[in-house]
Amino acid sequence: MKRLQTICSLISKCRVFADIGCDHGQVALFVAKNGLADTVVAADISEQCLKKAKVLIENWKKQREFLNSEGRAGDFCDCFSKAEFLGDTDSGKPISKVELFVSDGLKSIPRFPDQIVICGMGGHTIINILTDYFDKIKKENSILKNSSQPIAPPALILSPHTDTPSVRRFLSQNGYYLSSDILISDKDKFYYAIKAEKTSAFSKKTDKKRQKLSPLQLEFGVFYKNKCPDMAKKLDISLQKTSQFKPTPQNKKTIKQIKKAQKWQK
Repeated sequence: MKRLQTICSLISKCRVFADIGCDHGQVALFVAKNGLADTVVAADISEQCLKKAKVLIENWKKQREFLNSEGRAGDFCDCFSKAEFLGDTDSGKPISKVELFVSDGLKSIPRFPDQIVICGMGGHTIINILTDYFDKIKKENSILKNSSQPIAPPALILSPHTDTPSVRRFLSQNGYYLSSDILISDKDKFYYAIKAEKTSAFSKKTDKKRQKLSPLQLEFGVFYKNKCPDMAKKLDISLQKTSQFKPTPQNKKTIKQIKKAQKWQK
């Protein structure tokens, strides 16, 4: 719950929003309910995986229609109430067009979103999805090379299950600026929610051409120096676990990194 709320808090208004690997569809629904995009795309790898999102979106549409016609709430299935924490159902808000696709990453989506959320996947899977999509943008722009409006790289909101340092490195290498890198403790597990935008989007705010991340920033987050109870807890747990492993050169290096990061949490 806390993880989804944090991810939703990072979403800004845009033209086309895409929730890739949408699962239950709650993030896509939040964007649609709050009119944060003209078009909301929800996609998942199979028809079965997309089923929960379809039910959730269809019940939201039915409730809006009922409110518009009757002016009061009706009875809908439990799957709708699960998304209530993400936003209210105000029939007066702008309506986002919602499109659902069965798609491996962004391969089968016939649009170029300007903001993308990917969460609940491993870091290397996210990197592969984005690599394919960046190649797709390059190919399209080569076709539209005489166009005055080339397709711009999207803003990204990512929350990997694993290999988060690899995701940070990939974003930095591809000219992205990590404006948010939030550690979340949710149901006794730790996650990061990262918002990244192309460096050019910050041209008026910073003269940095590329955000250079230190080894500690790659491992523990861009803002690991900021005092945070969740960060202190995560570092303590990591140190305890790593100290129980065989003292290999790599494990000794990891322990040293953890202790360096811990100094900022005292």
